[in-house]
Amino acid sequence: MGKLHVGLGGGAYILGFFAAVSSFIAYQKQWAQAVRSGNRGAQRGAMITMVASGGLAATNAYGMGNTAKAVYQVLTAAKGEARKTAWKVAGTRLGSVFFRLSWAGGLFTILELAGTWLYNRYNTSAHDQWLQSTPWGLDVDKRRDLSLQEFQHYLTLQQQAPFVEVKRSDDEPFWQSMLAGAKPGEIFVILPGMTLADYQDRLDGRVSHGLKIGAQRITTFLRGDRGIPVEQREVVTEQVEAGLYRMVSKPEKEQSGPAPLLIKLTYPRNPERAIGNISEELLIELELQSLDDEGQLARGNYRIRFNPVEGGRFISAKQHFDSNVEMPLLGIDVMALEPLQ
Repeated sequence: MGKLHVGLGGGAYILGFFAAVSSFIAYQKQWAQAVRSGNRGAQRGAMITMVASGGLAATNAYGMGNTAKAVYQVLTAAKGEARKTAWKVAGTRLGSVFFRLSWAGGLFTILELAGTWLYNRYNTSAHDQWLQSTPWGLDVDKRRDLSLQEFQHYLTLQQQAPFVEVKRSDDEPFWQSMLAGAKPGEIFVILPGMTLADYQDRLDGRVSHGLKIGAQRITTFLRGDRGIPVEQREVVTEQVEAGLYRMVSKPEKEQSGPAPLLIKLTYPRNPERAIGNISEELLIELELQSLDDEGQLARGNYRIRFNPVEGGRFISAKQHFDSNVEMPLLGIDVMALEPLQ
């Protein structure tokens, strides 16, 4: 029994430990994405899965430690009856450890499944939320009593909501993005409902659409002996506005209409590296202006928070409007931006 626990149990503990650590890293990324999108329900679900995977990693590490200790005691025992006795003691001890860890592993697995269910329940896109608000939504509490025109209006707003896409080089290793001082990827601000023609002068000399931008650099660092994470915000609107370029792209073959407006953003790196700096993020606010049928100016504001060294797509969220730091907006002359291929 002692050899069986060392051979099979030791291998299972090692594989279980690395699997739990890998899951913890994946759940941590889900939690970070939920924080950026302002989805509190998804945050709680991701946090529960992080606790569960961390608990699984700890239990497997405990099993690995006891197995290693038992092997050491067997190898240091004299050959013959003493070593046989050491194997028997190791079998009894490791059997007790396996029994306790099986219960703990089962509880953490149930907790992980519960957290995954909670995360999937609340990790819904804006389009999913719109579907849930319609009369044919499965959740009765989320249905809304609106007219067909109002449903169409909200769907159009969601489809035209701007978002940020960060593209990293395929030649750059994934682990390099996790290091401090990693090089930012290519940052693009995409306005799906807008085209370049919307920002051209009309026959009457007026422009039917306008664009404003504001930006904050958010630096997270550890403060005090306990290492409490603290956010420091700095307005960098002028630096961001000076580093905007208009991308010139042709519509793809399967695309029926003109290509959406695409603006490249240059991330303003903080020249000073603070002690205990964990990460740097950028929060931008976009104000989309348009003239309605009556000639009145309509505004739509969107805030997007993203990490410039992480690749992916980042959408706008209302949660990011809770900032106490004033963020001035600067008007952008889209037609005057330097074009890039």
